[in-house]
Amino acid sequence: MRSPASERFRSGVQQAVAQLGGDRTAAAKSGVNKSTWYDAKTGRSVPGEQTWPAMRVLLETIPARLTGVSDWEDLYQRVRAERGLPASRSAPHHLPPGTRPFVARQAESRLIGELLDPSGARSAPIVVITGAPGVGKTALAVDWANRMIDRFPDGVLYVDLQGWGPGRELTAAEILPGWLRAVGLDPAALPADQTSQAAALRSSIAGRRMLMVLDNVGSEEQVRPLLPGSPSCRVIVTSRHVLDGLRIHHGGHVVTLAPLEPGDSVGLLREIAGGIVADEAARIARLCGHLPLALRMVATSIPTASPGEVAALIAELEGQDRLDRLSTDDPRTDLRTVISWSFRQLPAAVRETFRSLGRFPGRAIDNATVAALTGARTAQAATRLRALARAHLVHREPDGRFAMHDLIKDYAVELASAKPDAEARLRLVGYYLHASQQADRWIAPHRFQLTLPVGTSVAAPFDDYAGALRWFEAESSTMVAFCLTADDETDHLRWQLAFQLKSFYFLSKRTEEWLLSHRAALSAVVRAGDRRGEAMTRNNLGLAWHELGDDDRALEQYKIAEALFASAGDLHGVSNAVANQAVVHRRRGDLDRALALNMRALAFYRGAAAESPDSRRYVAITLRSIALIETEAGHLASAESHLREAVGLCTELGMTSPAR
Repeated sequence: MRSPASERFRSGVQQAVAQLGGDRTAAAKSGVNKSTWYDAKTGRSVPGEQTWPAMRVLLETIPARLTGVSDWEDLYQRVRAERGLPASRSAPHHLPPGTRPFVARQAESRLIGELLDPSGARSAPIVVITGAPGVGKTALAVDWANRMIDRFPDGVLYVDLQGWGPGRELTAAEILPGWLRAVGLDPAALPADQTSQAAALRSSIAGRRMLMVLDNVGSEEQVRPLLPGSPSCRVIVTSRHVLDGLRIHHGGHVVTLAPLEPGDSVGLLREIAGGIVADEAARIARLCGHLPLALRMVATSIPTASPGEVAALIAELEGQDRLDRLSTDDPRTDLRTVISWSFRQLPAAVRETFRSLGRFPGRAIDNATVAALTGARTAQAATRLRALARAHLVHREPDGRFAMHDLIKDYAVELASAKPDAEARLRLVGYYLHASQQADRWIAPHRFQLTLPVGTSVAAPFDDYAGALRWFEAESSTMVAFCLTADDETDHLRWQLAFQLKSFYFLSKRTEEWLLSHRAALSAVVRAGDRRGEAMTRNNLGLAWHELGDDDRALEQYKIAEALFASAGDLHGVSNAVANQAVVHRRRGDLDRALALNMRALAFYRGAAAESPDSRRYVAITLRSIALIETEAGHLASAESHLREAVGLCTELGMTSPAR
């Protein structure tokens, strides 16, 4: 005799099958064969745990007033228990073990929870977790899923699609059969083609509270057949690409992971490595670029290390072969290999652009700079940068330019070193020379300009004073980096880069950078044997020392510059160096010496002005300097005369522009 629970179950199935139109219809709609339905409605057997989920979904579509059952899952479990069967474990739980210890990412975890629980959703909510190689996308997805698993009583489906890895990408056709079996579809009833299998999956999990974790996705097409349609399901996708198609066509939300905050990086290191001192942890975290994968790799070698070994580790990370220290035998944790998977999947032109970025000495880059570096058109450069950003090999800075994570930049430098390209560097220096000269004309329109020895096909990205100033603000550090780079092929050009920075540094009072760039440029121009270039560099270097208040060093440079200009027959340069010496002597209180030097310079400028109108600017500047000396000496009448002449020349030359 059947128990009340068994009889209610049998009767409920019988009524449901009748409402559906018979066993054949029930089988077609559920994917469970008709003999299983027949056995259940006659009470011959209880459905197996593989077939029950699909049957339950269909049974729940029939109103309880017709079947007499509103608690199908509980009733099914009671019947199994009465028959001595173990509790059903039909809900799949495919999640792999989480990364331990898992620290930080609280804000991102909260955001994922909010995005996956929208009100009034009409389709399955989707979150795409994206970010650079090694930033911890999978770790976050699996940690969140494991912590929230109680929200998904009907199970969690997980798959690593190998979009970025040592093996080939998996396809939906390879995944669907296993998933269909996991959610209860009778293996004998599996459709043959992928489209039908995808439809069967959507039907089988409709109404179920399930989570799908689609990890390591290479493209939208790889996962579209796996997506559920029911709003009761949730989907987390991880990818190095943003996967715009999921956002545009399926309402996906993107959560982009950045490297860890410094405090969280230190916390992770100390959690794994134990007693490492805080200062050392902070230093190691910085050298690892706060990238979780790199931090974990380094931390695992620390717990048993002596203080000397920790110091040696830090020294290795500070060296030029940092990626070697972050290597392992496991390709999935070897940082160089992990980054290479992203590089290899790029189109050929984008791969070469990435390699070219390894030749760039600065930190951030824009479309024009990439165009100069690669020889591409500016529009092509913009397209390639966007492709690199989608692969998270570069990221956009607040000012709109693009930058690389330090460890990704290390990989680009390795690629560039393996394939030298002197022409690329010359193109880039040429661009910076012309763009900075154009910017200099905006901020110091009457300044002497060099005749540049190299050209460029890339237009400067500004056309007014404010734009020129912003360009210098953004790019001056890269120009300094060029000045500091040891490269025999550009020694003859580096002093000219430094020369172009002088007006901006004078205006912005960045004297330390001014000094740094000109000292490096001086070494280069001496190696190149360009005596006039050396003279001009020393003259400007003296100005930097003067701005810093070190007049002894300033005067030393001015005197060497004067001698070099004289040996090159450049009397204009001689007069500039002499006038600069006059400023030092005036500040020291030697007014007679200062006045004599300025009078000497003025005599040359007046004579030169007859043949070169540009020299009239120097006449005006020198007249002003003479008037200042005369004022201090009490010769007011002479000072007034010289000032009036200077003002007249400045007005005539347009050197009295309104405040900007």
